[in-house]
Amino acid sequence: MAIMSAGKTNKSVSKRFKLTRKGKLMRKHSAVNHFNARRSKKNMRQKRKSFAYATVNDRAVKQYLPFN
Repeated sequence: MAIMSAGKTNKSVSKRFKLTRKGKLMRKHSAVNHFNARRSKKNMRQKRKSFAYATVNDRAVKQYLPFN
């Protein structure tokens, strides 16, 4: 009797995306590590928050997160 594997969690994807309770994917903004002096304070403040990832790509990303 063969046991079906649920698949492995892709660690690079699991570090970049978080699933909410309702199943939405959240991710951080890009371009916040260095060269920030030229950016406005408002822009940097807005980039601190996570935001919902595009729903078009949800299925592809959730495929790598079977246990979340």
